[in-house]
Amino acid sequence: MNGDSGGDSRGVVPVGGVADLDVADSPEYRLRTALCSRAVELIGVPYVRGGQDPGYGLDCSGMIVECMRNAGLTERDYSAQGLADGAVRVSSVGVMPGDLVFYGRSWESVTHVVMVIAFHRVIGASRGDRTCTTPDIARARKAAVRVMDFDYRTSDRLGFGRVWDWRQK
Repeated sequence: MNGDSGGDSRGVVPVGGVADLDVADSPEYRLRTALCSRAVELIGVPYVRGGQDPGYGLDCSGMIVECMRNAGLTERDYSAQGLADGAVRVSSVGVMPGDLVFYGRSWESVTHVVMVIAFHRVIGASRGDRTCTTPDIARARKAAVRVMDFDYRTSDRLGFGRVWDWRQK
């Protein structure tokens, strides 16, 4: 991991803040690669509230859980709150691809989650809301899994979490 110790109270990853893995062929590296690769495969899947089926539509947590399943991880809960409750929190300087970024009013009220895939880049199901209940509505609103700049949403960003140490199936 790199030695950068920067960052701010909002959890913004500073330049150089995405740490490199020490061993490129480690189980952790393979797991992170699997998580991120599946997330990229899901680009364009419509955002559907409560969606858990990539063939129909996914919401933010549905996308994360799909990536976890694909990587052989056992999910604890389908909601953004459940993922936050089960994740190990990570400081902004320790964030790596495959880690999660959580949003909401507080850690007890998490409402959105995305995945870090690269330096200052995240991927997630977004632009939807509670009325986005079908793929047709999602397409009309351009609500889908997409890659975004890391700071696309800062006002309610809570921080970061890691799920790679959850028990594998």
